[in-house]
Amino acid sequence: MKFAYGRGALEISQGRQMKRKRRLKRIKRTGSELVASIANLKVRGKSRIVIPLKHLETLKTLQTLPFELGGYIDFDEKHRHRMISYWGDHSSVGFPTLDYEIEFHTHPSAGLPFSPPSGADIIGLLENAMKLGTQIALICAKEGIYVIHPTEELIETYSELSEKEQAKMERSIVRSTDKAFDEARSHGDIEKFYRSMEDNGFSIKKYSYGRQLPLLINIVE
Repeated sequence: MKFAYGRGALEISQGRQMKRKRRLKRIKRTGSELVASIANLKVRGKSRIVIPLKHLETLKTLQTLPFELGGYIDFDEKHRHRMISYWGDHSSVGFPTLDYEIEFHTHPSAGLPFSPPSGADIIGLLENAMKLGTQIALICAKEGIYVIHPTEELIETYSELSEKEQAKMERSIVRSTDKAFDEARSHGDIEKFYRSMEDNGFSIKKYSYGRQLPLLINIVE
């Protein structure tokens, strides 16, 4: 896959290539799922877990509140999970960065036909993936749950960059996806936004609240 900000546009010195190799030794793959840096985290291996319908119904109810709510979902080796959440305001929610497998937040209804991840949501996931191994983000909107994660190619490319280059890449992703959202909204076609996400190195899929949500993740602690 090639995405908007490709590695061909960058020159990487020999010293940075060595740094990249050391970093990639800490990266664990989960098939088609996220590649995340998991330094200082114990990995129990990838597992297929399920978020049950009753918990999705809870997220659906929380989405109807006039402010955002967000947090993390964590799993143990027996696939038992816990959730920690934080209150936000009508357009944003801030919460501390923790080493949980899944992050989530709600998008209150705002009279729009759809409310997918914002540029800030996308970059927040990418940064948390590299720092603490966050693997997946759930964005709970009125129309369903958006499940997003960076691709392996994006993680590897991003890990090669200096902080300055990473910041430049992040700005490019935000501009591109926000522009695609504006175009999708004006044309009533969410596929425009999906294509932009894929072009920028992210997987995205929307699920219904009316069925269990299966996910493939690395159980870490």
